[in-house]
Amino acid sequence: MIGMYTQLLKKRMNTQLEPTNQEFMGYITEGVSRMQHLLDDLLHYSRLGKDHADIKEVDLNNIIFVVIHNLMPVMNETKAEITTQNLPKIMASSTAMIQVFQNLVANAIKFRKKDSVPQIIIKFKENTEGYLFSIKDNGIGIKKEYAQRVFNIFERLNARQDYEGSGIGLATCKKIVENMSGRIWVRSIEGEGSTFYILFPKPKVGHRKPTKISNTKLLVDAFA
Repeated sequence: MIGMYTQLLKKRMNTQLEPTNQEFMGYITEGVSRMQHLLDDLLHYSRLGKDHADIKEVDLNNIIFVVIHNLMPVMNETKAEITTQNLPKIMASSTAMIQVFQNLVANAIKFRKKDSVPQIIIKFKENTEGYLFSIKDNGIGIKKEYAQRVFNIFERLNARQDYEGSGIGLATCKKIVENMSGRIWVRSIEGEGSTFYILFPKPKVGHRKPTKISNTKLLVDAFA
């Protein structure tokens, strides 16, 4: 309501408002928009893990393809590159997996170094505990003392004017992964980049093994 009436007032009095007042109107509109996004994110966060109806065998190769499609505008803008292995199938919600990988890839692009092309490498290996995934970037990195805090809800390590966001993305990833009895953590060097790790328990069904020659460099131009 506040945003709607502010927009209406701005439209009706546009020529009568002084530049300073127009600027203040803009601040109100932006604030309302941020609050709406925050409320939407909070609502979604509160519902995580309550719907198990869409749990099925999910091919993570298809998930990455969807993520790339969804992030195509920003990938085109930044010339971001994704390199990935042939990934397995796991028992999961496809919607949840898109959220996890899209949040991590989007963050890798968002927190890129100035005048640097984002390079994201997604790897996978099987160990005794399950399936271990890594999402590595060449971005600005994270200070060591903040490595665990990044998964806290509303946690922001950078100024809002530098990097937009609600501070819920990584908390969402953590909640989704832990709802699947998995773990997520990060290792990072400030100024060099970050690697996020996700460990999922082995699925109860067969999966496709990655091959040694299956590494594929997914350039944004290939999907344009």
